Amino acid sequence: LMENKTFNVNFDKQCVTGIIDEPLETVKQAAFFILNTPRFEYLIYSSDYGHEFNDLIGKEKEYADGEIRRMLEECLKADERIMSVKDLEIKKDKENYMLNFTVHSIYGEFDMSREVMTANGI
Repeated sequence: LMENKTFNVNFDKQCVTGIIDEPLETVKQAAFFILNTPRFEYLIYSSDYGHEFNDLIGKEKEYADGEIRRMLEECLKADERIMSVKDLEIKKDKENYMLNFTVHSIYGEFDMSREVMTANGI
């Protein structure tokens, strides 16, 4: 099981402000980083780490509609502390999707959002 202690990243100030050792908070931060790291782009991470949303750029909406849920669940569930993604709400417009969902972890649940771009050149 992954350790429940990590650096506390203050996203507003863009700096590390200490250590987090509260289990649910460490999972929240891990989920944030997973959803903001493209899979296979950085050698420091394993091939299981990160998302593949960039594969949706330029694809037909029907394809993206079918893949977005699978991609979201697959990338988050690579963290063994995350059990499932629930209550996924997808709002889409011409060029992107806004995902709102609840992450169910072994330490509790929390809500997240993620924008996924599908237009070429974005």
